[in-house]
Order: sequence, then C-alpha cells, then structure tokens
Amino acid sequence: MHPHSMKKGAPYMISPEALVAHLQEALAAPNHHTHVEAFDKTGAADHYAIYVRSTAFEGLPTMAQHRQVNAALKPLIASGQLHAAELHTVVVPTSPSSETP
Repeated sequence: MHPHSMKKGAPYMISPEALVAHLQEALAAPNHHTHVEAFDKTGAADHYAIYVRSTAFEGLPTMAQHRQVNAALKPLIASGQLHAAELHTVVVPTSPSSETP
C-alpha cells in the first residue's frame, strides 16, 4: 500500500465493490435508475476513476452532478478510506426514446 494513502486511524482502504455499493445506496432516489462503476487507478485502492450514469442527473449541469457524487463520497474521504476520485457522470434520460414503432 502507498505510504501516503492511508490516514492515521483509517482501518482500510475501500474496495471497488464496496465503493460501488456505497454510491449506489447514497445516490438512490425514488423512480430513478443509477449505475456506478469504479476502477482502481493505482492498485492501492485509494485513487479511483468513478463512472456514474443516472436518470437523477437529468436537467442538472455537470457541476451539480459532480456535487451530488462528491457529497456521497465525503464520509469515505473524511475516514481516510478514499484519497482521490476522478468523476465521470452521464445523464440517462427518463423520457422514452422518440423511435417510431
């Protein structure tokens, strides 16, 4: 593990699976679909590329989308389980496509 990747008192770094589960739960909203993927960028489980696709982002600018994800990550950063996150958000439209039958 990278010597600077763990804050004093932090029991462990978060696994990609636990990070995805945390974000799925934290970003859950009624009548919205959210899909999260997390990729460990360094092998130390402290720097992640995070991809979030959600219908809840519809109508929100990118900054507002990232603020929602950052708010969900705040407890993990504060506890030392996560050091850095590269965010990628995608709006999934809630309205049906305009395809003709």
